[in-house]
Amino acid sequence: MISSAQPDSSQSQLFQNIVNDSQVGVTVLEAVRNEQGEFLDFIFAYINPAGADILGQPTDALLGRSYLGFFSEAVSSGLLATYRQVLETGKAIRVPEVHYAADGVNGWFDLSINRYGDAVAVTFADISSTKQAALEAERQSRYMDGIFNVTSEAIYVLEAVRDGGAKAGSGSIVDFRYQHVNQAFERMFGTQADAIVGRNYLVLYPTVKSSGLFDKFCAVVETGQSFQQEIFYDGEGIRGWYELTVVKLDDGVVGTTRDITVRKQAQLESQKQAAFRNQILQISSSGIIAYQAIRSPEGVITDFRTVFFNQAYEQIFNESAERIAGHTFRERFVDGTGIELFNFYVTVTETGKAFRRDRYYPHLGKWLNLAGTQLEDGFMIIANDITTLKRATEQLQTVIDQAHTGIIMIRPVRAVNGGQIEDFTISLVNRSQADYLGRATGELVGQIASKYFTTYKLNGLFDRYRQVIETGEPQHFEHHYEGDGIDAWVDIQAIPLNGEVLITFWDHTAMKSLQRQLEDKVSELSKANSNLQQFAYAASHDLQEPLRKVQSFCDVIVEQYGPQVGEDGRDMMRRMQGAAGRMQVLIRDLLAYSRTATHQQALDPVDLNRVVGNVLADLDVTIQETNAQIRIGSLPVLPGDASQLGQLMQNLLSNALKFRRQDVTPVINIEAKEVPLNALPESLQLRRGRYVAITVHDNGIGFDTRYEDRIFGLFQRLHSRSQYEGSGIGLAICKRVAENHGGMITVDSKIGDGTLFTVYLPM
Repeated sequence: MISSAQPDSSQSQLFQNIVNDSQVGVTVLEAVRNEQGEFLDFIFAYINPAGADILGQPTDALLGRSYLGFFSEAVSSGLLATYRQVLETGKAIRVPEVHYAADGVNGWFDLSINRYGDAVAVTFADISSTKQAALEAERQSRYMDGIFNVTSEAIYVLEAVRDGGAKAGSGSIVDFRYQHVNQAFERMFGTQADAIVGRNYLVLYPTVKSSGLFDKFCAVVETGQSFQQEIFYDGEGIRGWYELTVVKLDDGVVGTTRDITVRKQAQLESQKQAAFRNQILQISSSGIIAYQAIRSPEGVITDFRTVFFNQAYEQIFNESAERIAGHTFRERFVDGTGIELFNFYVTVTETGKAFRRDRYYPHLGKWLNLAGTQLEDGFMIIANDITTLKRATEQLQTVIDQAHTGIIMIRPVRAVNGGQIEDFTISLVNRSQADYLGRATGELVGQIASKYFTTYKLNGLFDRYRQVIETGEPQHFEHHYEGDGIDAWVDIQAIPLNGEVLITFWDHTAMKSLQRQLEDKVSELSKANSNLQQFAYAASHDLQEPLRKVQSFCDVIVEQYGPQVGEDGRDMMRRMQGAAGRMQVLIRDLLAYSRTATHQQALDPVDLNRVVGNVLADLDVTIQETNAQIRIGSLPVLPGDASQLGQLMQNLLSNALKFRRQDVTPVINIEAKEVPLNALPESLQLRRGRYVAITVHDNGIGFDTRYEDRIFGLFQRLHSRSQYEGSGIGLAICKRVAENHGGMITVDSKIGDGTLFTVYLPM
């Protein structure tokens, strides 16, 4: 039973009729329980015709039937749980949208569930058509949003805001309100839709008022006429060129904006460049004129129309602007020469083949260089007055004809369509070169070079001239030309000049012969030098061997016959040995000097720090014995012979240690610095170059500067051997080493105040 209350029969019948006639489905589901009262299922206790139709079943087929037996998806869809909730709580529930697609039912339903005793009454309306329409509208909305958002143009919808809130058409427009913007709008103007939609146009972009853009939007709404315009906007942090398209939409507008800043800037730059180029053309000293073809209906060129000319053209051809601009080519050139030129320019226009030629105009008294090229459907001529150049060329020909060196200019001859250089044409030759070839000047000009120099393609000259053209770099070289009746050594200089090669020839066969003789003499001298070295070595060996024997025999006499010769005899033996030892030192030093004079290694980078380090290692014992202080500054790397520079430094340091003052600790300073040109000794200033001065300064005994030149001589001594040992050759070797390296050595000293040696060496 649905209710314990029993309405009278007339009311029940009325209610029954209303439910049966309703277009909304109504069903009563009565709970099915077990003996313990636990819920098991529902059964259809009642269903009206509309409900049976919605479920697609006859009423009789549903009454008394299990709910779960009919609705197999009732549990998974959540419907059974909803019905039980109403049954157990007694609280009615409305489910406005339920989609069920099973058991022969497929649709959207609006459900209302109420409890009646141990049953629930369910009213359900089929809202499928309404829901499908809503889904379709949503899909269309997403579709339109997709279209709006996929475009790169900013799209926006504005609704008119009218004075006093008036309706459309009844009040003046005081503002617009954003209704919609797409993602491109957000990207273009650096904002979010949430910050735009619903806000007023003039509040966000007040500059549109002063720029007049707002008034144009109002006109679109009031007149219905759309507009499209390119504008420059500068306000609210936005600066650029934009293309706007605005159309009316209800009481507002829909607009698109495209950012054309890059294109516009390029366009403006192009216009600027075009104006700049036009200005250049106008101020150019070259006469320039451009023509456009006038064609017949069949496409045949019948005339040319002037489309551009500059002031220089007027001046060169002595024509007024009115005559040039107001007449076609045929009208301006009516004589036979004009017809010849017309046919030539037709060929240029049709084939695109450029040309360059010199032409003399008798009525102008001028030589003109004409260069022409195709220009779209027409051609352009660049004319230069070369009258002065022609006269200078004639004068130049006179000058070069007086030159003793051969001079020739050649122009490249290329394969078809501007391909590889195949040969050269002689465009200029002086009299010396023509006489050298045994030809007249006029006979050579205009001829192919290989006609008179048949072997130049085989001996490398052609390739060199071609390189000059292709690289634009001049070449200067020596060449032995054999062929074409010529056997000579020639100095050749080839220079690129206006697309040609200017070549000078100097026959120095006689000088080449002298050079070979000189090379032979140098070779002989080198051999003699080598022999001298061998002689020096052999001589030193042959001289030292007897001295060693003298010393050896003296040792034998002293040891074996000492008592017989007595003390005087032994003293004589010791003196002989000392003399022989000094002779050996003298021979050794003399040999060292000879080697510095006759032998020098190739100059390589030499680190003087390492050289001095090695010398100090060799002199370590002497330095320790004398407690000498050696102070070394930063020394450079120089080009030189490491062995000779080592000998130089060792001799200077040995001298500083040897000629020290008694009871005074020797202090030796070694430094180096670059010397300005004007501070160099006069003999070195003439050589022009960078020099470094290496100084060795000691605090020794010094000497009188009167002997400044003497100390660098061979065997020159300022002290006796009893005072200081030595051969007197060390400083001579230093002087020779400095000179071998392109430098020199000087000395400054004072008795009792030390000595300063300065060695100048090129860097």
